Amino acid sequence: MIDRKTLPAPYCPAKNPKPQAHCRGIYLLYFISASLIIAIKYWYARADSSDLEWILLPTARWAEFLSGIPFERAPQIGYVNHSLRFIIAPSCSGVQFMIIAFAALCFPFLHKTESVKKGFCLIPSALAAAFLYTVAANGFRIVLSICLPPLLMDILRKTPCGNYFSAERLHTLIGTAVYFTALLLLYRGAEILFRIARRKADTPKDSGRLLPGCTAGMRQTGLFRRYLPPVLCYFSVTLGIPFLCRIYRNNWTHFPDYAALVTAICLTVLLCFGLSDAIRRRMGSRFREGRNQAPHRYIHQETDTHEN
Repeated sequence: MIDRKTLPAPYCPAKNPKPQAHCRGIYLLYFISASLIIAIKYWYARADSSDLEWILLPTARWAEFLSGIPFERAPQIGYVNHSLRFIIAPSCSGVQFMIIAFAALCFPFLHKTESVKKGFCLIPSALAAAFLYTVAANGFRIVLSICLPPLLMDILRKTPCGNYFSAERLHTLIGTAVYFTALLLLYRGAEILFRIARRKADTPKDSGRLLPGCTAGMRQTGLFRRYLPPVLCYFSVTLGIPFLCRIYRNNWTHFPDYAALVTAICLTVLLCFGLSDAIRRRMGSRFREGRNQAPHRYIHQETDTHEN
């Protein structure tokens, strides 16, 4: 018999104001996160290399560690390598990717926190994680931007689209592929961590604490639905804000070509992730089927032995 007294009471807005207060606090955290993103974006648009020393220095040192290529500090420019004529300028600092990573770590997960206090702690934690992850991803992007263009140019010259890929477009291709791939990996890792934390927290004692309307399931089906949050964050910052600026300034020079190239690269990366997920699920289902069938084969063998 099930004791009804031990079951959690159903949610009722009139009798249980705590979930309503929780949602109001979560809405406030969303507002704080969005305001922080706007403030960083506004400050970054007016910052020079000296203002961005906090991210240019670790990025240059990390790229130097990965490639063995030295970078020197150049005032008002950034970090340069004179022999390769390569500059880590403020536009290559990765602040824009840090904003995207911070948004991808906050917006899809704030409403999944158990309390407003934990949601508030998520904001600085996500900002610190976004900074460290940006330095790591940007270092790899810089190394690939130095090493890959000569090799890719030789390959692309033998294809019909060889004349399309200039040095600038090739730089955009490498940067978009690295950043978008890193963003999807970051989101998947954060989703797994939140799923583990929720499983540990979902006990009978506090199973009725969260508001059903404010909590989304961790399991999602479909390629675009699974990666929709990071895709929205990336395109909103990378293409959405520049699109609004172009409308305000009425200047569309090079933007359609840039938007088409970025969209094509992101779709290619997204399809690769979908293919890898499909292969992983197929292999996992076959492995589970094999484990489920193994005991039955063993029972049949035992039965045949006793009958003989």
